[in-house]
Amino acid sequence: MAAQTEKLEDVTRRFINLHQNLDLSMRNEMGQTAFHVAAMHGNKVMIEELYRRDMGAKELSLLHTPDIELNSPLHLASLHKVNFQLH
Repeated sequence: MAAQTEKLEDVTRRFINLHQNLDLSMRNEMGQTAFHVAAMHGNKVMIEELYRRDMGAKELSLLHTPDIELNSPLHLASLHKVNFQLH
């Protein structure tokens, strides 16, 4: 019910804040993190929130992490023509 009344940005922010950096760096069978998946599917809200989190992390940078095909989240966003602005 709360998810229905909250903005997508708020739900996404809460989801990201629930996970530690180690959780967000987990990879699927293609070596992709949540950042890769959000970029491939054009989830702009998730991309922006992960980017904000990534820029504040001292020990981890998901933005430049390659998958097994050497694609970073930025590469995948470009390949899938996702248009977003990083602040």
